[in-house]
Amino acid sequence: MEEFVQGNFQDCNDIHQISREKVWCVPNSVHGFFVTDASWKEGRAGIAVGCQDRQSGKWFWSAKAMDADSAMEAEALAVFWAMQLGSEYGFRSIAVASDALLLVQLLTARKLPPCWKSRAVVAKIWSLFDN
Repeated sequence: MEEFVQGNFQDCNDIHQISREKVWCVPNSVHGFFVTDASWKEGRAGIAVGCQDRQSGKWFWSAKAMDADSAMEAEALAVFWAMQLGSEYGFRSIAVASDALLLVQLLTARKLPPCWKSRAVVAKIWSLFDN
């Protein structure tokens, strides 16, 4: 997963001046680029997914409210939804960006989150990795 999102500046055709040693970019081979975010309070989550079809350049945005037992579960639900949308849209390959650093680290390492109520969603995400 990390290979799809993190690279050095030589991998990015659109970057001309670099002020940092390492930048985040999406390889040109990725068809769908998703950005996720979530909020959580008292058992309710608001999740949002933005998607760019990198062939057409068009952006799509969706949001919804749902039940979640923790902020970690809410962020995981947003990533899971992005992956489902990528499949529904027929993208050959996708990249998902999330601001939930701990979740991203756990997904990349294939480890379960410390918040046990979010483990089922993480397992669902892993099942989509394998497809």
